[in-house]
Amino acid sequence: MTNQMQSQTRLRWTPVDFGKHKGRRLLGIMFRDPDWFVHVRKKGALNARSGYYDEAEELFAKSTSIRVLQTGTLTMVVDHNFHHGTSIGFDLVPVDRPPHQGSTQTMRSEWIDMRGPHNAANHDKAGNRLFLRSLKCYYFGDPSARVTRERCEAFFNDDSNFHRFGRAAWINMTTIMPDRNACPVIDKI
Repeated sequence: MTNQMQSQTRLRWTPVDFGKHKGRRLLGIMFRDPDWFVHVRKKGALNARSGYYDEAEELFAKSTSIRVLQTGTLTMVVDHNFHHGTSIGFDLVPVDRPPHQGSTQTMRSEWIDMRGPHNAANHDKAGNRLFLRSLKCYYFGDPSARVTRERCEAFFNDDSNFHRFGRAAWINMTTIMPDRNACPVIDKI
């Protein structure tokens, strides 16, 4: 049995029965409001509820260790971008790209961590929206892409999208001012 099939068999992706996302599945919540997921998990609400713990822990591990797309000949990494303490999304950049001098703080990593906006500023809804725009841009080809249940399930059930051991190891702290209007095609970088 492949990893993808094991993940699909093991998890039911159960709708939650509490809070403002009542009736939505945890994996769909990650593409709408990852800050909420991180917050309720941290508070223990997902651990205390029967049927959510295994899903929440797998989703947490995956959402904190998303593989950087490697489509061309260059090795790519992620620059998580922050301005005045809030997330403004991320960019996929060549590993040997020097830091850009500017007012935006950047944390470079080998993988994408969806906790970035929450860790920078709790309940930063604008930061989460910008982060999700980046994620949808790179992984679904459009920063405004509608993330359906099928897309969420396909993304989170495909273990090849994730590192096995997902705690982001930050490479360094740099600065960069990304172009927020672009949705770059990484195989042309």
